[in-house]
This record gives sequence, C-alpha cells and structure tokens, in this order.
Amino acid sequence: MEMDVKNRKPWCVEPFSTIETKVWGSYGLCCRSKPLPYSAINMSPLEHFNGSTMNRIRSNMIQHNITDEIKHLCSKCLEHESNGVQSRRQGMRSVPLGHYLNNGSILQYKFRSIEIKFFGNLCNLKCKMCGPLYSSSIAAEEKKAGRYDGKVHHDMWTEFDSGRKVKFFQDMHEIIPCANEIKFTGGEPMMNESILEFVEWIVSNRYAENITLRIITNGTKINKDLLEFSKHFRAFHTMVSLDGVFDINDYQRDGSLFEEIDANINILKTYGLVSTTTAITAINVSFLHQLKVYCNSKMIPYDMTSVVLYPEYLQVKVLPPKYRQYLLNKYDYNSVIASALRDEEFPVDLWLKFRDNNPNITELIPELQEYVDRI
Repeated sequence: MEMDVKNRKPWCVEPFSTIETKVWGSYGLCCRSKPLPYSAINMSPLEHFNGSTMNRIRSNMIQHNITDEIKHLCSKCLEHESNGVQSRRQGMRSVPLGHYLNNGSILQYKFRSIEIKFFGNLCNLKCKMCGPLYSSSIAAEEKKAGRYDGKVHHDMWTEFDSGRKVKFFQDMHEIIPCANEIKFTGGEPMMNESILEFVEWIVSNRYAENITLRIITNGTKINKDLLEFSKHFRAFHTMVSLDGVFDINDYQRDGSLFEEIDANINILKTYGLVSTTTAITAINVSFLHQLKVYCNSKMIPYDMTSVVLYPEYLQVKVLPPKYRQYLLNKYDYNSVIASALRDEEFPVDLWLKFRDNNPNITELIPELQEYVDRI
C-alpha cells in the first residue's frame, strides 16, 4: 500500500530525500549520521539509495520503529534531543517527499540535497572540533605524532576505475533532474580539483540551470574556476564556516586569518548568496554577539544552531554553571544555544580537559580565570 506523505511523515525525512557520502567514501543517511557499512567504491548512488539497507531503515522510520540500527546511525540527533537541543531530524520535518511504499522503497524521487563528499579531506585548517578524517592538515600532524595511522589524504574519486565513473554518471542522469540542490563540503571544497570534474559535467549536461549549487567553505580560499562554473547554476549559495570575529575564529579554526576571510566574503557576494554557519563550542559561545554584529554589517544571514557534541570537552556544558548563567543573563541567545547553556550537568573531568587543552583560554575569556584557579 502506498503511503501518502500528506497524512503522515516518517520519523526522519533525510533517508527519503538525501543522497550523502562521507569524506572517506562510506554512504550515510545524512550529514549527521554515522556511516553505513558499505562505500561508493563498490556501490553506485542509486544502488545504495534503492538497496535493502536503505529500504529497511526507511520502512522502520515510516512505522516510527526506532530500531537499534537507527539508534546507532542517528545517535547525534538523539543525543541533541536528549539534551534539549533541536536536532537536524526535528528541523527537517517540513521537507516535502516523493511517494514511497511501506516497505521503504521509493516510487518517485524528490531529493532535497545531493551531498557527494568522497572527493576528499584536503584542507588547510586544523579546526579544534575537527579530526583527521575531515582535514588532511590534522591527519598529517596526527600521523607525524604517532596518534593516527590512516590516510593523510582521502580522495575516493581518484580510485574509481572508468567503469565505476560511468555508472556514477549514469545514476546522476536520473538523480539530478529530481534534486533541489547539490552540496559540497570537505575538507575544503575550494581546494579540491576533483570537485571541478563533477561540476563541469553538471554544467555540460545542462542540469545546472535547474539546480542550486551549495558550497560549505572555511572562507580562506577562492577557486576562480569553481566560481565561474557557479554562474551557470539556478542559484549559488556559499556557506562560510565562521566561528567568531578576529582572534576567536582564528583560534577555533587554527590556520585561518579573519581579515582574509572577510575579503573573500566580499568576493563571494558578487557571485551569489553568502551566509555563515557556526560551530558552537565552549570557546566561542561567549562571543557570538560579536559575530551577529559582523554578519548584520555585511548583510549576510547567519546560522547559529549547530552545537558541537564532539570532542566532548568542547561542549558548552563543560563551562562552569555560574559562568553559563552569567552568559544567559548578559546575552540574548536563540533557544538552541540557551538550552545547551542551561544543561544541569557539569562534567568536571571534561572541564579540566577543556582547560588543559586550551592553556591560554583566559587570554580569550578573562572571566574564566577564577574558575581556572578554583576548579
């Protein structure tokens, strides 16, 4: 029996409306999910999307049957919700879907987003909330220190043989006409030459005029070829990952230079919509008002709803409760950040780890000195 999405929405819409791969090539349910147990090297996008694993997951979500498999894959959203923070799953409830059956199979494609990330982790920054799988700079540093034994640079696209690439593009002929946007993250997409091959294919096949191109970038680089291709798309949206102004951003996103990012934002605005997205941590939660002022002065939208869960010692709740209350009294936070600040838990062990991993934190936040001395 066919399920009419107007009558009932699945527990989560992402597995019905998104095709996503992780940077290292595994497929996921969405950008927040844990990876599925197979990768793009041996399964094409539609083989994945229409396969038994996805059908089983979708079928259980239709019934709101939250199995152990779903709990594992969707642990990040579930953790957000358990902490009183709005999850991605909750924020996506209004996304329209195509038609599907109770067994999870899809009768009509209607993709909100196509997120192909296996072009790699090449990145010039070492952000404090990132790791070696997502940043080649962190991978190189961790490998040199003996703390990581994986690849420094992931780029599964270069590992595809000609047959696998042919199959990929065959699938894209079916997928892209049914998609609203294609999104690239990283790594740093402005540095990644492999992305250009795919973008050029979209343009040359005349799909670009009916789809939005979205790039999430750290804002430190400008890729002129990619920007030229962007002119062919229905819309071009650059989301700059910006965690503060001046030394706040440069500290949390190690290797960045705020003045350089500011200049690049001016360039990007000439090509399309620019907005910012912020990773909320114990480091920058004290300074978000400054970032709001900056974004308003540049007349660019900002998204401050992404509260960091990992690494755990960067969670907002590691800050002493008295200081968190001070912030709540002083600043007007959105409900997502306010909920994180009001968390009743104060994990002292994580506070100590936060302090030890950020020995100069009182230079950024002098108000923390009394807690550093006392706790």
